[in-house]
Amino acid sequence: MPDLLQSFLDRDVGFLQIVAAFWGVSSPVDDDLTGRSMFARSLLDAGLAADLLAELPLPAAAALADLQQNDGRVLWSTFTRRHGNIRELGPGRRDREQPHLHPVSASEMLWYRGLLARAFFKKAGQLHEYAYIPLDLLDILPPPVRSAPGRSPTKLVSTSNDFLSVDRRDAILEDICSALAAARLGQSFANAHLPADPAAVNFITQLLQTSGMLSEDGQPVSENLKQHLEAPPTEAWGECFNSWERSTSPADLRSIPGIELNLEGIRPPQVVRQSILRLLRQQPADSWLELEPFIAGIQTADPEFLRSGGVFSPDQARSTVSHASIGEFTCWMDVEGAYIRYLLLGPLHWLGITAIGTSPHGGSPAAVRITPAGSALLAGHQPEAAAENAQILQKAGAVLVCPPHTPRRARYLLARTAEWLPDRALGYAYRITPASLAIARTQSLHVHHLVTLLRTYSTNPPSPAFTRALTRWEEQGPQAGIEPALLLQTSSPEILQQIMRSPAARHLVGQVGPTAAIIQAGAGDKLTAALLDLGYLADVKIGL
Repeated sequence: MPDLLQSFLDRDVGFLQIVAAFWGVSSPVDDDLTGRSMFARSLLDAGLAADLLAELPLPAAAALADLQQNDGRVLWSTFTRRHGNIRELGPGRRDREQPHLHPVSASEMLWYRGLLARAFFKKAGQLHEYAYIPLDLLDILPPPVRSAPGRSPTKLVSTSNDFLSVDRRDAILEDICSALAAARLGQSFANAHLPADPAAVNFITQLLQTSGMLSEDGQPVSENLKQHLEAPPTEAWGECFNSWERSTSPADLRSIPGIELNLEGIRPPQVVRQSILRLLRQQPADSWLELEPFIAGIQTADPEFLRSGGVFSPDQARSTVSHASIGEFTCWMDVEGAYIRYLLLGPLHWLGITAIGTSPHGGSPAAVRITPAGSALLAGHQPEAAAENAQILQKAGAVLVCPPHTPRRARYLLARTAEWLPDRALGYAYRITPASLAIARTQSLHVHHLVTLLRTYSTNPPSPAFTRALTRWEEQGPQAGIEPALLLQTSSPEILQQIMRSPAARHLVGQVGPTAAIIQAGAGDKLTAALLDLGYLADVKIGL
């Protein structure tokens, strides 16, 4: 930061005389560099500084403490929002109105005492305007004795309240496995093996594209996909988080529920994301952070993390419900607050970094906590993940179940060979059918691949009968079929024989027993009418 002399270079002599009067020192006689340098040095007296601060009005002392507690500088827009504006007055008007004697804000009190200056500094590669204390003056000021609003604390909010916890742990790896198999099959991502929340599915899709496992048009990238599925789960999990954290994609900013954000004037997505992660890294692991106080703490500590230069244009954000402009600072909770809430309850939760807490009495999420895995990821370490050593379970009817933590590569191959079943009681359920095997064959997956897969990853090797059935299908096609059908049931064999000899028989496929016959598809109503002509009133058990 600039020192006192550098801060005074663009000030006129009249301004320096005002500062001198407050400090009780002589003002510069000559308006040259030597005179200004001597004047600046005269102020660098710890005793004089202590006397000046002792006489500061309370609002000015709090404003100065705000700067001191933030390493001597705060964004200009943030500082003036907290402590008031400084009127833009030329030397003539200033000397007539004497604002130093009638200040309208704490900012003006500091300004005319030389305790506050204004300049542009770089932050995250961009220039931003800051309020600051000249560096050499900052070094001699006594520590603040009054707490300051807007102080950026190490820990924002921590509570010991009890909440019902929802922790996804490493479920992101299972979701990615399902999504990759669905993409490879050309299926919709809306299926029972993925989260029911469309926002979560959209996030997974974006993550796969960001990490290079899916192309922009949604096609799997074989080399990257293979590398991910074969990586140890701890490594794969860490890479997912790193890809998301580093991503320049604005997907997060476009996914804020109920908000349409104009990205012009918004900081780069990775800068916005990392500003929240930086605050999370200061929080204790496994302690609950109540959502609303936590968000309010960020509003105080870093209200301009989202918008470049702290410009809150009304048209920068719009409600997708009311279509009203909500970009003003007064709508901070509706925009920035909504983004933080989405990040904590959405991407960070889906990645297993935060657990969500609800009241034991139910209701909306009230708190989050950083999981042990989340602490590791935020610290740049690999998290602990369960070993992928679960085995495929073989059930009746050619049903195969992959419990959680089945090796992902094995489940990915199985998911491309079988029909997906919605039953998730034991894990991810699949059924081998002729149709699924035919689809698999178009992807160069054959019966011997499935048999080898089951011999390697199943609790028991496939039975000889199951293997024989698979081989017969591959050689000869399906040997039997099961189809839904309507059944005609009579109370006696004589009645069925009478029907079979009547014109009603044309609506029947064939007899399957002494008192039963199969009805032709779509002929139920016609058969009912034909039976009525024969004098029989049919008792219809299901809709025809």
